[in-house]
Parts: sequence; structure tokens; C-alpha cells
Amino acid sequence: MKYFTIVFISLIVFSQSGCYYDNKDLLVLPAPCDSSSVATYSGSVKPILESVCYGCHSGPVPAGNIKLDAYGPVRNVATSANNLLLGVINHTPGYTPMPKSGGKLNDCDIKKITKWIAGGALNN
Repeated sequence: MKYFTIVFISLIVFSQSGCYYDNKDLLVLPAPCDSSSVATYSGSVKPILESVCYGCHSGPVPAGNIKLDAYGPVRNVATSANNLLLGVINHTPGYTPMPKSGGKLNDCDIKKITKWIAGGALNN
């Protein structure tokens, strides 16, 4: 009987601790968007491109023949006459929405890229 009681209490304790989990999205608040600072290529734009675009638009044969893993090609796309980079990330009608494998970039990332382009798309 004593053995049964110990086993029963142990099962209750272990079963209660196994049902709890934390939702990371609820525990970690997103960092606020700092749109007041200067947007730079190396500090603002490149990290976004690395995390979202490099998977398809880098290497020897980039998708759509659009290479985004170096400053020169990124600047060309960003400052093109048809505003290609802003058109695709804003999902503007007439442009192929990017990233293709996911949803639209968050507003903060779009603001950073837009601000960088408006500032002359410098290699800074």
C-alpha cells in the first residue's frame, strides 16, 4: 500500500510538470522598430537580405538572375528606374511578391530598406 501511494503521488507530480510549456512568442516581445536612426546597408539592409533573400538570390545561379548577396547588385536593384526592390517587397501590383516562399516582410524591415534607398542607397 505504501509503495502504491508513492507511485501514485509520483505520477501526479510528473504528469503535472509535463503539461506545462511556454509560448516563446508570448514571452519575448519584439524589439521596437527604430525608424528614426540612419538606415545603413551593412547594419540595416544586409541582415534583412541575408535572412530572407540569400536562400534564392545568391550563389552562381541566383533565382531570376537577381543576385542580392553583394552591395553592387543590391544597389542596382534598389535604384532601378522601376523601383524593383521596393515593388517586390511591398507586394505592389505588377511586381512578383517577394519573398516568394513566405509572407510579406514586416513593416519595420520595409521601412529600413525604404529609408536606405531614400538616403541614396549608400554602401555604409
